[in-house]
Amino acid sequence: MIFLIPSVLFIVLGTLVVKYEMVELLAGYNEKKVADKKGMARWCGFNLILMGIINITLLALFSVAQIGFSYVSFIYMAVIVILVVRTVIGCRRYEY
Repeated sequence: MIFLIPSVLFIVLGTLVVKYEMVELLAGYNEKKVADKKGMARWCGFNLILMGIINITLLALFSVAQIGFSYVSFIYMAVIVILVVRTVIGCRRYEY
């Protein structure tokens, strides 16, 4: 399924951010504004991994339930938007 590709990408990107503190991969990252790089790496990385895991779980449930593609697309996008907003708001803690 096409939704599996971004899910795996989220997990890989999240692992790189957590394990190697590669916060430079994140859009809008500005080293001058970040007070706690390690904390931000943990927060963003774990949220990216969470997005990937939740999406893979949703895909598995949708495959079993045989729900229509439009419903899958809507719920998938809603989950992504909610988790992105949560991540962005949480990242504010690590800025000056």
